[in-house]
Amino acid sequence: MGVLNYTTLSKDLISHYIRKIQCHAHHLDEPSKPDHLHQVRTHLRRLRNSLKVFKDLFEESERKAWDEDLKALSKVTSPARDEDIQIAFLKKYKKRLHGHKDSRAIDSLIFELECKRDQRQPQILACLRQVQMRQIFNQILIYLNHHQQINRYPVNYIYHVGFRWISRCIQKVLSYERYVSQPKAKNELHQMRIANKYLRYTIEGLKDVYSIEIVCYLKTITFIHKTLGAVHDNDVWVDLLNKRLNQDMPLKTSEIKAFNDLKNFCQSRRNDCYNDFHKTWVNMKNQAFFEDLSGYLRSAAET
Repeated sequence: MGVLNYTTLSKDLISHYIRKIQCHAHHLDEPSKPDHLHQVRTHLRRLRNSLKVFKDLFEESERKAWDEDLKALSKVTSPARDEDIQIAFLKKYKKRLHGHKDSRAIDSLIFELECKRDQRQPQILACLRQVQMRQIFNQILIYLNHHQQINRYPVNYIYHVGFRWISRCIQKVLSYERYVSQPKAKNELHQMRIANKYLRYTIEGLKDVYSIEIVCYLKTITFIHKTLGAVHDNDVWVDLLNKRLNQDMPLKTSEIKAFNDLKNFCQSRRNDCYNDFHKTWVNMKNQAFFEDLSGYLRSAAET
């Protein structure tokens, strides 16, 4: 990357995310290859986060306009990606049944999800075409390459930006700490996961300017993100299956058994993931994890 100051890092990072989105966007008309949608959605989130972190580089009105277009694309890709994950999960779960008659009820769930996923595809492609026609990505890159104000920052300014934004992310995560020991606080734990996700994305984007120690912090934060993600995914399944079991339309005995078995499987997985999260969080608190991370970032900013 060369000299990693505020200007060069922002250019390289934002350009990297745009290249990733454009590369995988070429394959979004191939729903049989769901990883492309996953990569587009993930890098859209990282790009939007980076536009906020490096907002000093941009005119606020332009940045907000770009973000609205990118947000719209994110909004249509998110439910489709969720359905891709659910379909893959059910297909994997079905293999555990070894051809048992309960698998027919699982097949019906898979079919419903595949139909919903197919219905979203035209909207995804239409929104992508709109972003491409408006040349949002090109506008961002041109702005980065040619706008004069990007050259006005001192070399060490990146550490002040890192300290400011990562500290904000930490405070947002900690605002949900009182729910850590409340396993039934599903919505709050989900919001904590979202806050932790942006903490992860921010550190990932800035990690190359710091020493190797930042990787150790990032590893723990990523574990929390993934574990809370698994908690949420299983919560969604339990809620969905409860609705299915309590619907007005009568179910066959075999369907009731199949859906209850799946619900119990998801609930058990949810409990295991929550326990992993809780244990890790307690260890983090005992080791003053966030205090140490904040001190590390402050030291870099003051050097």
